[in-house]
Amino acid sequence: MQKLYASLAILIALMSFLPSSKEISPEVDIPWPSSLEGKSLYPLPMGEQEKVFLRYFPGKVGRFHDGEDEYILRYVTRPSRKLHSASVCLQSNGAKINYLPLYKDSKGQLWSQFEADWKHKNYLVSEIIIDKDNKFISDASSWYWKALFKQSTGPWLSITKIHTISLR
Repeated sequence: MQKLYASLAILIALMSFLPSSKEISPEVDIPWPSSLEGKSLYPLPMGEQEKVFLRYFPGKVGRFHDGEDEYILRYVTRPSRKLHSASVCLQSNGAKINYLPLYKDSKGQLWSQFEADWKHKNYLVSEIIIDKDNKFISDASSWYWKALFKQSTGPWLSITKIHTISLR
């Protein structure tokens, strides 16, 4: 009987990690920005792997380019570990990552940055998260805790800028 109770307790605990119906199909009716850093954005299609990930993402994700750089924009409606640095995805796909110091843009906002060596190309990746009150957060981990403890209010816009440095 004790094994039955222990098994049920474990099952109930594991069920808490399953996505709720809100997580599966969040309704986010927020328009994407039409430009970033003074350049117009143009939409790019999502890949199949990205589409699978998006089924459980608490918000919406879009890919864009400005003629030079690629951007991944993510609107997030609630605190979630599904919003993480692009370095996590790249490393899990075999990229070598070199973390860099924070970068201060022309408006004085701090962006996290890293270099990625992936599929015979080198990239400079910059990331920042902007909350509903236009406060800037330079990394996903800090964002998560601030959002979780209500020190930042959403929805949030995560911007990942991907600049190709060179071909090897």
